[in-house]
Amino acid sequence: MRRIFACLAIALLTLATSGTFADTKAPAGAVVASVFYIAKSENKNEVHYAVQVDPQCRPLGTRPVYGYWRELENGPMVVSPLLHHELPAYGLNPPRAIRRDAAGGQVLISLRGFPDRAVSIDTFRDARGCEARATTLIQKQPAVLQSIYVKIGFLFSVDFAILRGLRVSDGAPVQEKIDE
Repeated sequence: MRRIFACLAIALLTLATSGTFADTKAPAGAVVASVFYIAKSENKNEVHYAVQVDPQCRPLGTRPVYGYWRELENGPMVVSPLLHHELPAYGLNPPRAIRRDAAGGQVLISLRGFPDRAVSIDTFRDARGCEARATTLIQKQPAVLQSIYVKIGFLFSVDFAILRGLRVSDGAPVQEKIDE
């Protein structure tokens, strides 16, 4: 648990010291733009996670899921890639598995800030086109992950994180607070 908070704190502490963009550009193809996101207590900006898919809604490439900033402090449509020094907190570990089938697929990932918590990104087609949803365990129950809230403390430390989603079994809201 300390590793989670240390990674988040390091990334937040170095936020103002580096202007190098990380290689977080999306590969060519369709994008399901926001599967889940991380919000922070310090401002309105959010890190959203998208998945790149082919015309059959199957995950595209070897790293189809990626994070990017929605800079809500600057406007509702302003986006930018994650910076290199932000990757320890907000970046993704390489996918644990990628499955593709005729109706879509699945990517099993984990966030670098939460390396022990697996997140399954399922891609599929519905009436609106390609869609995706993230599922993970929240309160030890399968849940659709909607967001993660991070409370920033003194000197960019992390006080806690809250995972929020909907329980798969009945759609009820569920959340889990993760303390240091």
